[in-house]
Formats: sequence, C-alpha cells, structure tokens
Amino acid sequence: MVISFDIFKDGKLQKAFIDKFERFSFDTIAQARNPLFIGIPRIECFAPFKRTEGEDTPETVAKAISDLGKKWLKEAGAAVEISDESVVELSPAFCYRA
Repeated sequence: MVISFDIFKDGKLQKAFIDKFERFSFDTIAQARNPLFIGIPRIECFAPFKRTEGEDTPETVAKAISDLGKKWLKEAGAAVEISDESVVELSPAFCYRA
C-alpha cells in the first residue's frame, strides 16, 4: 500500500510517498460495507511481548493470560479454590465466549 502525505522541503509544501508494508485491522474499515465495532477491556485482549526483561516480557504475558483465566473461572462459579499463586491457562476452544 502506498501512502501519500504532505511535507515541507526547501520551504515548499510537497507530496511525499511511502510504502506501507504492514496492515492493521483498522486499515480495512474504509473498505467494509457494514463495519461492526465492539469494545473489549484492554486487559482482556492485549498483553504485548516486546522485551526480555522488565515490562512486556514472556513472563508478564503468561501472567496476564493466567489472570484472565482465573477471572473467567471465578465469574463462572468455579467449584475449586484458585489461589493467587495458581497458574491457569484455558484452551481457546473451551473458553470461546460468543
């Protein structure tokens, strides 16, 4: 996809063009006939993995997945005690909530 934008160069407004190699779901909204938007709490759908230490590590992603599984089990009335130290991972096939 080629994107154009205006830039100032040598004191003049000029067109510039760049190639965009990645796409996001919101890039397709303009082509949709009947777009549908749903709101999901960020904590339930986003856990970035960007670093090896600190925030956004494999450990923080695993904890976010586990915490979400614990929340869903508690909301469903799980008959077992779920401690803070427990690690929970639910199969997407099992927990799909349509």
